[in-house]
Amino acid sequence: MVADLPAGYITIRLGPKITMLLGLALMSAAASVGMLINSSLHLGLFSFVAGSAMALWLLARLTLIGDNIPNDHRGKALSSLGGIQRMAGLFGPVSTGFIALAYGFSTVLMVIAIISGCALILLFFTLEKTKPNKQAANANTNNEPSSTDLKKLKLLLLDHQGIFKTAGLAVLLLTVVRSARLLLIPLWGAHIALDPSAIGLVVSFAGLIDTCMFPLAGYLMDRFGRKYAAVPCLLLLSCSLLLMPLSQTALQLSLIAVLAGLGNGLGSGVTMTLGTDLAPPTERAPFLSVWRLLNDTGSFSGPVLIGLITAATTLAGAFVTSALLGLTGLYVMTFLVKETLQRSNES
Repeated sequence: MVADLPAGYITIRLGPKITMLLGLALMSAAASVGMLINSSLHLGLFSFVAGSAMALWLLARLTLIGDNIPNDHRGKALSSLGGIQRMAGLFGPVSTGFIALAYGFSTVLMVIAIISGCALILLFFTLEKTKPNKQAANANTNNEPSSTDLKKLKLLLLDHQGIFKTAGLAVLLLTVVRSARLLLIPLWGAHIALDPSAIGLVVSFAGLIDTCMFPLAGYLMDRFGRKYAAVPCLLLLSCSLLLMPLSQTALQLSLIAVLAGLGNGLGSGVTMTLGTDLAPPTERAPFLSVWRLLNDTGSFSGPVLIGLITAATTLAGAFVTSALLGLTGLYVMTFLVKETLQRSNES
């Protein structure tokens, strides 16, 4: 979150390719140094650098896609990226868990460093050199002080406040609900006395369904519109959260978790697609940096909110609150957010 906004201005100055390479280099370096971790402080520093590297990588990648892929093909491109991230979310923890068990955590970090380094080399030789957006670069000369960037950020927020108050709010609520779902399913499984292996199966199966939905999500976004993916996503997620406290068996929880997975999968890449559609070409990177910050804020605040609500009420109350947030996001997305899909024959 700290690196989201600076990443936008770094991308303006260096261009997407160099920024992505910088992110991968930081990730590889952090993991290499991380093999020497022997304290909580060192772990925190490693995590901070790794998070900053991911912010650079993700922001530059979105900017590159926004600059080079036509509007009516972005849904497929970004839903595919969302699907790849979901596959990594399924495979990554399992593979690194086995590696850590067999060889130790230092080996896990060594593998991360090697994979990041391989990605860096692959990107260096396969992606044509990208240049900073000329108009954006002219507006952000290399000699300008950081205070000027802050003024430009303030102007950006003012100029596009209508978008951030509507589409930005909808995206924030969607990410809160998504992160809440990831926490609430295993918590409810434990609440109804399922053993850890059963909970793991429920979560894994729902995640598999989620992952398989990205081709349909991309088709819907590019064929009918972004809202045809975003609205069902919010609706199914909200309904599944309302239904989940009614489940009392592993089968019932599995069916509702699958419903949530279907909904979340239909929204594969939708927040990234909306962001790249709405971002003005001359301010794409800074706009997307704010957009990423909204996403990260939702992901961060979801579990915190669930913990506070559960402590103040009950676990079931956390489900209801999360569902209401999702329904609020559904209303905003349906009635206040404009459709951003533009056909090839449209201006």
